[in-house]
Amino acid sequence: MGCTDLETLPETPPAAPVATEFFRTADVAVRQWRGFSNACCFVTFDSYTDHRGLDRTGFAEQFLGEHRIDAIHIITSENDWYQYADMLDVFARICELTAGYDKVVAYGSSMGGYAAIRFGRLVGAKLALALSPQFSIDPLRVPFENRWNDSTRIMFRHEANPPPFVDTAIILYDKNDLDARHVDLFRPHTKVIDVGLLNCGHPCSGFLVELDLLQKSVMEVARGTFDAAMLEREGRRRRKEAGQFYLTLCRRSRNPRRRLELAERAVLHGTANISYLANLATISAAAGSFTVAMDALDRCAEIAPAHPVVRYHRSDVLEMAGDLPGAIAALEDVPPEFVKNGGHAARLERLKDLAFELDQKARSLATAQSVQDPATDSPHFRDTPRPSGKVFHAKNLVGRVVERLKWTNARRTYQRPFSVRLDVELRVTTFPSPPPFFSSWRRHDRLLRHLPHVPIDLCLVGDSLTEYWPETAWAPWQVFNFGVAADKTQHVIWRLDELTRPIAAAHVLIMAGTNNLGAGDTPDGIVAGIAELVGRVSRNFPDASIVVVEIPPCGPEFDFRDADRKRINLILAAAKWTRTINVDRALMSADHAANPYYMPDQIHFSAEGYRLLTGLIREMWQ
Repeated sequence: MGCTDLETLPETPPAAPVATEFFRTADVAVRQWRGFSNACCFVTFDSYTDHRGLDRTGFAEQFLGEHRIDAIHIITSENDWYQYADMLDVFARICELTAGYDKVVAYGSSMGGYAAIRFGRLVGAKLALALSPQFSIDPLRVPFENRWNDSTRIMFRHEANPPPFVDTAIILYDKNDLDARHVDLFRPHTKVIDVGLLNCGHPCSGFLVELDLLQKSVMEVARGTFDAAMLEREGRRRRKEAGQFYLTLCRRSRNPRRRLELAERAVLHGTANISYLANLATISAAAGSFTVAMDALDRCAEIAPAHPVVRYHRSDVLEMAGDLPGAIAALEDVPPEFVKNGGHAARLERLKDLAFELDQKARSLATAQSVQDPATDSPHFRDTPRPSGKVFHAKNLVGRVVERLKWTNARRTYQRPFSVRLDVELRVTTFPSPPPFFSSWRRHDRLLRHLPHVPIDLCLVGDSLTEYWPETAWAPWQVFNFGVAADKTQHVIWRLDELTRPIAAAHVLIMAGTNNLGAGDTPDGIVAGIAELVGRVSRNFPDASIVVVEIPPCGPEFDFRDADRKRINLILAAAKWTRTINVDRALMSADHAANPYYMPDQIHFSAEGYRLLTGLIREMWQ
């Protein structure tokens, strides 16, 4: 107690002392370990966690205590990126505690690394040790960041007028990860000491712990002997000794066989690591090896039977196996403190919505098939032979859909959808289906309350690619955005059927079908869904000029189901019942590896992508 030279610390530290809580507010708890040395004090910021509450262990609390290093640990009640109104007051109180130390180090991983660099100076630190930090998750500041849903609910009050960052930040990160873009954003604000590692994943802490490099680095930072270049060389040289290395490569691989091989190698390097076992379970299930998957989950359960990671992956495997009730039950057993506001809650909500949707769809199809379609009594359908073969030819189908729409509109009455008489592949994309998720219902209800009562220039109809289209891109046009994220063609059809009156719009733009492609629907089915959708738009927007955006490239390397997608687009382009625009060449004019027109998920468009598309489509209406 009271030593002032960290160089004299013993190789084998004594038993860990007991920490004392300094103070807490409604959102923050601060715990302090003190009395070991005046030479150095770490102030740690907790990382993103599914375990809510203020009574959990702080970041690196056990390690620093066992190694006799004074430390102050900041623990928050939620994953709010330290954006509480009273946070600056908390930092000021901590700064009073650190005033007597020779050196203060702000320390954190991911969300904690973000705080260590941004707020370290406020707690008395000039130096930050940050593992895989974010510069921000505010979409306005980092539009490329899409890994945290919290960005939509957080008010970034401490970024509007940010305090000065720490003088120096030692940043450990994966150079092949999205984290590298965040590191570059820090450079104008602080002196960055890079430790760029290869394929260590996010966060890099697990990789470094496996190689005993994180523990060594923390002690060297405390002593002032940290060598960034040596750590970088050692991390690269020994990377194949870490299971995290193979797990990261597994998650980045697009080859199913290679992914399975890498998942198995990760487990070999960490047989008791539940993350590696759970990942193997999910990868095996995706490959159809459910026996291997359940065996891996059972091994996880032997290690940590109630762990939320184990439950999450068990739910994932059961869903892939077709056991939706089992998938839901696996998550319902997770303790509430883990579920609240975390990924488990979002998954549980999605599974329940999916179960409800499938139940409703089954009921609707059963009812439709048991009731005779009045349209089948018409001379038109008696004289129309059913095409031979197991699958309809899409071009014949388009013509048939258009004829049915003309006939229905001529009678000025809405009949039961034609899809009740068609094969299942066509029913699923054309039979009106209600919104799939709670968020879909909420947006749909909001849209119905705000339907335009005066003529407008443009209505956007479709899925998330439509919903996220900035209305400002169309200025000075008056725009009504009728897009809803996650919608497939059948959902858009249902929503259009919910309109109680026609809408006066000069133009209508339709962009739908990408989610059907992702759901595994057939090309013929997707064409049928878009054709039926165009008919609904014609009825609800009788005076509008309609343009359909052909399905754009998406997915890894922008080649997801590319042959099917191009076949769909060719049939749409050949149809004479609507105008279409193909955007492949324009969007793919950039480098695939850093395409400025797409978000990192390679599905949704960036602001630059929307500007490009807006210009192309405006030309069609000039």
